[in-house]
Amino acid sequence: MSDVWADGSLVLIGGLVRMAHPTDIYIGKKLRTRREGERVTQLELAEELGLSFQQIQKYESGANRVSASRMWEISKFLGAEPDFFFVGLESGDSPGKQAEGFGNGADTIDKLQHELNTYFQRIDNQALRRRFIHLVRSIAETLGEGSQGKSPQKNRRK
Repeated sequence: MSDVWADGSLVLIGGLVRMAHPTDIYIGKKLRTRREGERVTQLELAEELGLSFQQIQKYESGANRVSASRMWEISKFLGAEPDFFFVGLESGDSPGKQAEGFGNGADTIDKLQHELNTYFQRIDNQALRRRFIHLVRSIAETLGEGSQGKSPQKNRRK
C-alpha cells in the first residue's frame, strides 16, 4: 500500500518514505488533465487497462511510474499522442522545476489546448482547417510572437 503526501512529492511504500520523481509527478498531472478533459473517470480508465482505480491514482500522483507499454495503451484510449505527456519537460530544465510550475496555470492551458485540438480534429474540410490555422497564426503574430516566452516554429508551411 502507498500513500501520497498532499504535495505529491513524498510517497510511503511498505513503510518506507521515498521521494516521487518530479518527472513522474509531472506525467501524472498530465495524465489527470487529459483524462478529465476526456471526461473519463479513474475507474473507466482502470477497467479499460485491466487495473484498479487505485493504480490510476498512483500513476496520477507520481507514486508509481507508468511503463512505456502502459503509456502507449493510455495514449490510445485517451486519444493522445504519447508525447503529450512529456510536452513541457524541456531538456534544459530540471523535471522538478517543470512539475512545480504545472499547477500554476499550466493545467488550464493544457485543457484549453486539448479542447481546441478536439474541436479542430472534428473539422473534415482541409481548406477550412488551413484557413483556421492562418487565422490563429495571424492573431498570435498580431499579439506579438514570443509574448508567452515561446515563438512559433520557423518551419511552418505557407
